[in-house]
Amino acid sequence: MTDEIKPGDKLYYVPSGNRNGKPSWVTVQKVGRKWITLPYRMRCDKETLIVDGGDYQSPGRCYRSAEEYYESKHLSRIQYALQKWFGNYWQAGSLTADQCVQIAAIASIQLPERELVSAD
Repeated sequence: MTDEIKPGDKLYYVPSGNRNGKPSWVTVQKVGRKWITLPYRMRCDKETLIVDGGDYQSPGRCYRSAEEYYESKHLSRIQYALQKWFGNYWQAGSLTADQCVQIAAIASIQLPERELVSAD
């Protein structure tokens, strides 16, 4: 997946938790064996695209596109809705968004609406 990332490519950086800042595009400066170097002395893992926080919590994560980020966010919301309905019996595992939607349709669970991708 990330083998095709090269210097000059743009990644969609999303700050984590309660950190200030909005998602933004960052330009890849260098690609090494393990790390991808980003602006502002940041680096992200080449496999997971999680930004390195050093000895602290990760400051965020990168995505290949804004659409990938919003799809991931939508899947998390669907899984949360299913977890609320099923309780402790729900184990999302590696279900796709389509599979979760099918489960919700069978169980008549109302799911959250999909967010529109902003034109950053």
